Amino acid sequence: MTPSEQLPSSLTSEQDRHAILQTLHSYQQGFSGSRPDIAQNAYHKPCSFVDEQEVVLLNTKLEIEKFLKSVIDGLKSRGWHHSQWKEIYIHPMDCQRAMVSTLAVRYKTGGTELERIGGTYVFRKTTAGWKIAMALSHPPGRVIRLGDPYPLS
Repeated sequence: MTPSEQLPSSLTSEQDRHAILQTLHSYQQGFSGSRPDIAQNAYHKPCSFVDEQEVVLLNTKLEIEKFLKSVIDGLKSRGWHHSQWKEIYIHPMDCQRAMVSTLAVRYKTGGTELERIGGTYVFRKTTAGWKIAMALSHPPGRVIRLGDPYPLS
C-alpha cells in the first residue's frame, strides 16, 4: 500500500466504529419497536433508500418517519414482530464516511424466522455523530463481507 492509499489512523478508531454501531443500535431499537420517530434519528437529512423497485429521496425528519412507518406497516401485515442484526461489517472509506454492510433476520411474533435481508449503508460523520446517508436493501447473500464481522455480543 502506498502512503497515499493508507488510511488515516483516525479513520479506524475504535471510537468511530463504536459510534457507528450505536447509530445502528438506535435505529434497530426504533425500527423493531415500531417507533419511526426514534429510528429516523439515525438518518442524515437528506438521505436515500434504494431497493430493487425504486430510489426514494427524503429530505426531512417527517418524510423519513412516514417512509419508515410504511415499511414497518408492510412488514407487520406479513406477521413481522422485530429484526435482529446477525452480521455487521464496517469498512471506513475516509475519516468522514464509512460503508456498513449487514445481515438481518426478521422474526414473526412467536420467534419464528420471517426472512433474512441484506442491507448496505453509507454513513457520514456529522457534528451530530455518524448518520446513515444512504440505505440499500438487497438479498442476504449479497452482504459485502470486507474483513471480519463486528462482534455482536
